[in-house]
Amino acid sequence: MIKHALNPEHLESDVVVTGLLECLDTLPNPAFIKNREGVYLFVNKELESFWEKTKEEVIGKTDLDFLPFSEASDCSKSDQKAWQNPTGITTSYETQNCEYNRKVKRYITINKRITQTSLGEFLIGLVNVLEV
Repeated sequence: MIKHALNPEHLESDVVVTGLLECLDTLPNPAFIKNREGVYLFVNKELESFWEKTKEEVIGKTDLDFLPFSEASDCSKSDQKAWQNPTGITTSYETQNCEYNRKVKRYITINKRITQTSLGEFLIGLVNVLEV
């Protein structure tokens, strides 16, 4: 959980961050938080289900640790664009024969935005998935 990645002694007093994490965890869509180095600090329950991985398997790691190289590279490039454009970016792509849920085709849109808190800057990603 993000509490391990951020300074836990400050997190309890940061009502905004705590509320944000609770809100992200209840979203019906996959969501994540990364730091500037691309390290996952938080993933919600829907992302755990989508990737079929637990929070413990993802937090503290980068995309290179569990995605194919080309996909991880695309994610990293997209993250860098988001850091350069604080108002946010949207990345869309189509996957076929996706390994995660064994679905035939998925249309995926990821909205990324940089958010500043009293604990620093973070990249928040929200994933929209259309399966056909």
